Amino acid sequence: MAPLLNVGFSSFLGLLVGLAVIVGLVWQGAGRSLDKKWSTTNIQIILWTGVILGSYFALCLSAGSFLTSFPTNTLVLIGITSGTLAFSSTIRSIQENGSDNKSNAGQSTGFLGGFVASEKKPDQPSIAKIQMFAWNIVAMLLFVVFVGTNLYHANYTLPDIGATLSTIIGISNGANVAVKVTDTPSPSVGQTHSGPCKAEINTTTFGEEMGQVAVSIANTGDCPIKVLFQDADGNDRAVQTVEPNGKQSVITATKVKKVNIAALDPSDPTKKNPQCKCTYSINAE
Repeated sequence: MAPLLNVGFSSFLGLLVGLAVIVGLVWQGAGRSLDKKWSTTNIQIILWTGVILGSYFALCLSAGSFLTSFPTNTLVLIGITSGTLAFSSTIRSIQENGSDNKSNAGQSTGFLGGFVASEKKPDQPSIAKIQMFAWNIVAMLLFVVFVGTNLYHANYTLPDIGATLSTIIGISNGANVAVKVTDTPSPSVGQTHSGPCKAEINTTTFGEEMGQVAVSIANTGDCPIKVLFQDADGNDRAVQTVEPNGKQSVITATKVKKVNIAALDPSDPTKKNPQCKCTYSINAE
């Protein structure tokens, strides 16, 4: 079938389609994870979606028909990015369900900051994220160049980026997922919580043993609140009971891995009372 449009105009329309897909998905919030932070994995799959759809559109317009064949390594690439997104979402869900305390304090909210920030230390960049994104940018640029070459030579097929480059992308994506598993987000800076002090639930576990932890707590209920600090071996570092007087108290301890905060039954301090209320913030160094 004869080409519908010339190569230049087809390429321009393909570029517009790709940009529209990318901008539209980012505008709708697809570039952020459930906790509203910019996600390297989400941005990666958005960019590849725009690049591949724009390229496909340009090639179809130039060929005058729909393309029905896709190179193996291009399909592998789509599988890698989709699989990385699925694994990352699962890991994040498990990590968040493992802690009832959620905090955005101390985390970078800017695009570049949140985009390449470490899960464990949000104020520092993640080498794994930077490496993964860099290799994906290289692959995208090569893919676009190959599409342009195919259009120029009237070869209306999607290009194959090659097994080597797709393997590198797979390794870098796998490394990023592995880092997510081990690089547990630490709720160590400005952690805040308000609500019932429930037994066994108000537990903050840090990604590593912290040098010093301070708990600022106001007991606004009608029963005592127990604050317990433990080290990495599960040994008690400090324990203190905060009486229900509504006053702000600051409790500190060193070499802390976990903080447990629970309300006690006024008639029997050995029992927990999940109905009492308190507000507290946790800061660690």
